[in-house]
Amino acid sequence: MTLTREGTVDRSTMQDCSAALTLLSGPAGGPVAGLFYVRTHGQNKCITTDMGGTSFEASVAVDSPMIKNDGEIARHKIALPMLDIHTVGAGGGSIARVDAGGHLKVGPASAGAVPGPEVWASLVGLAAISTTLAYIMYYRILATAGAVNLLLVTFLVPVSAILLGALILHERLSLNHFAGMACIGAGLACIDGRVQRPTILWMRDRFTLDYVDVISEPGPDKLLADGWPSDVQPVRKKVGFSIQAHASRLVAICGHYDCAGNPATPDEHREQIRRSVRLMREWGFPAEIVGLWLNEQWQIELVVPPLKSA
Repeated sequence: MTLTREGTVDRSTMQDCSAALTLLSGPAGGPVAGLFYVRTHGQNKCITTDMGGTSFEASVAVDSPMIKNDGEIARHKIALPMLDIHTVGAGGGSIARVDAGGHLKVGPASAGAVPGPEVWASLVGLAAISTTLAYIMYYRILATAGAVNLLLVTFLVPVSAILLGALILHERLSLNHFAGMACIGAGLACIDGRVQRPTILWMRDRFTLDYVDVISEPGPDKLLADGWPSDVQPVRKKVGFSIQAHASRLVAICGHYDCAGNPATPDEHREQIRRSVRLMREWGFPAEIVGLWLNEQWQIELVVPPLKSA
């Protein structure tokens, strides 16, 4: 894809035989991007500027970028429509000089740059320290907390982006933004990471497993024991997928103390776990089904053992 002089994107190979189509295509992106930005703030017009190494351009856009048919590049007329962009000054790196006739010339030659110690220090800080340390921490957390807990941070990316936009760029937040953040918060509240780690470690040690696949549902024991068939069916599909795709040979239904999705007593939880195991065994999957309870000391109790010795 190529940006054209009209601010549009061309997916064809026309530019291979007509280079004039790409003249001023770089600055042409400015008015298009400017209109896109101001429309998010309820405006329909803007003035955009674009500074490069050799020139400084400006353009006015009202409703849509302004088009002209009498373009000129280096005093050569171009009989093609293009955005109305004017060069109003020299770029940030333009070199001023006196030519052979004693006249002052600015550009098009542009000055280069030699990286100083601050640049090299920044590269070392970003690459050798920050990036390397980030990967070390990433894989350390992955090994200790598991992939599910680690990936929960992705829920916070849109929230942090929205809040930074409001604080730094002074963007206006709508009800949709607050509703979305509330939904993300509710989802995080339903996923209790305290349960997963002790359960995974116990199952690995007790049943000598290499990997534990996690399916998170709010109050799964109550859902399976007392839920409607339409609510149970999605869980059954997820379990079936785990068995078929990951070759899971053991499935555990786990209830836990202080469960927000199922605020029942420990005895009620244990009874729901037993009924859930009976239901899951009726599904006929080629895997052992066990029932676990995570008590108030965050220790695993085997409520329903496997049918076969493990």
